[in-house]
Amino acid sequence: MRCAIIFYFLFILLGIQPVYSQKDLNIDSLLTAYDNQASDTIKVKVGNAIVNYYMYREPDKVRRFVMDMLDLSSALEYDSGKCLGYYQMGVYFNDQDQLDSARHYYHLSLDIANEISNMKYKSQAFRALAIIEFSTGNLLKADSINNLDLANTIKYKDSLGIALAYDFKGTINQNKGHYLIALENVLKGLDLFEQLGDSIRIADGLNHLATLEYNLGNFKQAIHYNQKALGIYEAYDDSFYQAQALNDIGIMHMKLKQYSDAISYYDRSFELSQDNRFKSIQAATLSNYGTLFLELKEFNKAIAYLNRSILLSKSINAKRRIAISENKLAQVYLLKGAPEKAIGHAGRAKDYAEANQNISIKRVALRNISEALEQLNKFSLALENYKVFKILSDSILNKEKIKKVEEFRMQFDTQRKEAEIALQNEEIKSLSFLA
Repeated sequence: MRCAIIFYFLFILLGIQPVYSQKDLNIDSLLTAYDNQASDTIKVKVGNAIVNYYMYREPDKVRRFVMDMLDLSSALEYDSGKCLGYYQMGVYFNDQDQLDSARHYYHLSLDIANEISNMKYKSQAFRALAIIEFSTGNLLKADSINNLDLANTIKYKDSLGIALAYDFKGTINQNKGHYLIALENVLKGLDLFEQLGDSIRIADGLNHLATLEYNLGNFKQAIHYNQKALGIYEAYDDSFYQAQALNDIGIMHMKLKQYSDAISYYDRSFELSQDNRFKSIQAATLSNYGTLFLELKEFNKAIAYLNRSILLSKSINAKRRIAISENKLAQVYLLKGAPEKAIGHAGRAKDYAEANQNISIKRVALRNISEALEQLNKFSLALENYKVFKILSDSILNKEKIKKVEEFRMQFDTQRKEAEIALQNEEIKSLSFLA
């Protein structure tokens, strides 16, 4: 073990990225090495490895090591360490849903990355800032920053960075309702992750494919992708994305009207996110509980959960999540025969969607408004809103587009199976030769 640790730190000292995973990190060895290491740049890098280990496992332990990284880097005038420390502090605050603080530290990291011309650190700061804009519902700004990141990663030929940028571009377009563009980019990212053998990123890509299948109504296929992703997250003790995947699987079971299964997955997701203070996932799960009770026509429970989701979403400025819950509340009040309240909630969702070019949320808001106006006997206005709803629906869900997406995905699946068979044949040949 001592020899392994020496080689590990030799890699770091020489600036070589060792091939290891979060799962393979031995935290006891890292902590021992950290305590015994002199106050130099190597200690900063060991501290960063410890931060990476704890970030999604035991986030309460993160801040101490990040502060040590920053203090030591300042004393050593080690700009790369300060850049990395600011970035990790941003990640810490982002995971605690303190987005203003996270944004502040990401900008500090980006400023230093520009000063020292470190393209890799510049890229990770871009990526982090784009994720903040996405999580608050600013899709246009997120896309703009992500485009800067993609250009930067292509320029310095960072395969992982390129894959992440493509994958995120897919997620942004999926949320805009541009499903074919989303699929093309997610598959580009997933292909690169598989070439790199990056299991945790492969899980992320599978999760994003599941979301696309959900939007196309392929709920069983979505469960298949998410279960594969969940298995990887569990193997890597990644609590945050376990909670996300559990939540997503619950949604698919709800769509299949398997309500007891859906509640079971929501409960697991909510407990995990509550234990780790993942407020964004808590808010999503509360909204999903509300949707489930809406389907069961238990309206008072639905309203209570949706309002809890909105309240929590407001505390973290998650505008997109608020708009989704507003649309669900509109549906509840339509079924309760309260069209005026429905228009109020749907109108707020529509305002958000128009400001952020989110046609997925806008089409649902327009449908809700149309139905509410019909209940109020305002048939002309109801028809106007319905026509716009229909145009938007056809633009993202017409049969021709769905067919193209299906063909694209099936072609990708076929290529993957062929590659797996070819690999298995090579392994069989190798075993035969050894025998």
